[in-house]
Amino acid sequence: RMKDDTLEFLGGRKKLSFQEREYMEIIWKKPDGISSNIIYSAFQTARGAIAATLSHITDKGYVVFQKDGRNTIYVPLVSKLEYEQAVLKQKIKSSVY
Repeated sequence: RMKDDTLEFLGGRKKLSFQEREYMEIIWKKPDGISSNIIYSAFQTARGAIAATLSHITDKGYVVFQKDGRNTIYVPLVSKLEYEQAVLKQKIKSSVY
């Protein structure tokens, strides 16, 4: 049995926290990649806190990043639909067992 925060339908990725999900909502709007500047401007939070959250999302396997000069471009590896389906499947499976 997998832990509740692990999504077996997404290759065992850990579920996004509420805050990570907010960041992904912005990243998902640009499936070809979004500049870190756009992400930073979307949140009224210290840059260090934003960078930490982006690092967590990257470590969990939801995005990859590439450097573009002084900017960092974040590209989603999992679509919003894939994520929502995996969460739903997990809920259904855990309610059945």
